[in-house]
Amino acid sequence: MIEYIKSLIMGIVTGITSLLPVSSSGHFSVGNKIISFSEDSNVSALYYSLFMIVFSVVMLISFRKLYVRLFKGVSKNAKNNKLRLNNLIISIAVGMILFIPIPGLGKSLTDYFNIFFDSGNILNGFLSGAVSVFTGLVLAVSVWYAKNGKNRRKKAVPTKTAVRMSLYSVPAYVIPGASKVALSSANLVLCDVNTDIIFREVYFYLAPQIFVVNLIRAVMLLVGGVHIDVISLAIGAVMVVLSALLILSIIRKTDARKLFVFFSIYSVVFGIVAIALTLIPILSGV
Repeated sequence: MIEYIKSLIMGIVTGITSLLPVSSSGHFSVGNKIISFSEDSNVSALYYSLFMIVFSVVMLISFRKLYVRLFKGVSKNAKNNKLRLNNLIISIAVGMILFIPIPGLGKSLTDYFNIFFDSGNILNGFLSGAVSVFTGLVLAVSVWYAKNGKNRRKKAVPTKTAVRMSLYSVPAYVIPGASKVALSSANLVLCDVNTDIIFREVYFYLAPQIFVVNLIRAVMLLVGGVHIDVISLAIGAVMVVLSALLILSIIRKTDARKLFVFFSIYSVVFGIVAIALTLIPILSGV
């Protein structure tokens, strides 16, 4: 029963933080450490990947009209429609490169990074906290720019901007503490994209990438013999869906700049907490 409650909590954490400009993997890692969700890093990684697959499906369904319109080619601007499709493909490809096993080596690029960023490694806590603080500062700069910059409020995402969004998502798959949503959102603000469509565009490009990337990672873990409790997974997955839908409805009703201000502060605080959680055991001699 306790394990089911832990899965419920982790499902809520994942569903909420995956949508916001904070690190979902960082929160999952810290949450795992606080409630001792799983001592096996492979098991916790599989739970996280499956939760993220559920989250991405929620996003794909929520924004289904955009995808249907895109693949049907229905657009007032055919050229822009083609660019969006190309950018979407680039976004998915960039994510896949990190996780597809390298021929001859049998491991993906992330397998080598995880040697350094494993949850049991001291470096992980420091790096997660430092990156989260950095993310908060980036959000703060984007808030300032949205208020004081040129802010031409473009209603479409330029091609180069979309490509950079894909590249900015890379650190978030490797380093807990980095946020795909935060870095991509800040990128759009600094490129003068209308703040009213920022989160919609970020989810549009990242949801398919998140689905494919985590599907690859989950399959690799399952093939490697990692097993989890089906009931526990189902409980967590339901909470991912409910919490994600709740947060999505709040985001749609809230001004993006107000959210940025709040999460700029929150990211810095979270980073400090992550560093503290790493330092306390060391200083106390545990």
